[in-house]
Amino acid sequence: LTPGPQYIVGRYRNNGTTPLNDVILTLNIDNGAFIVTDTINPIPGAPLNYNKDTIHTFSQMWNASPGQHLLCIYTSYPNGGPDLDN
Repeated sequence: LTPGPQYIVGRYRNNGTTPLNDVILTLNIDNGAFIVTDTINPIPGAPLNYNKDTIHTFSQMWNASPGQHLLCIYTSYPNGGPDLDN
């Protein structure tokens, strides 16, 4: 990553057997130094079927500083409920 403000883009996949219509995506950088949570409802092109993926651009820009960073993107509440597959 180059230093300065930028949007982070991530790819996510449905590994479950139930088609996915909506989900919450969270971006966590440097163990909580920067957190963005976006509700994706509906998922573009929904439903997202088993083993299919799509990309998402997070809604807030991150001002990257020089050096190494830890980025983690995770999902929660698929189709508005608990993730039964974790």
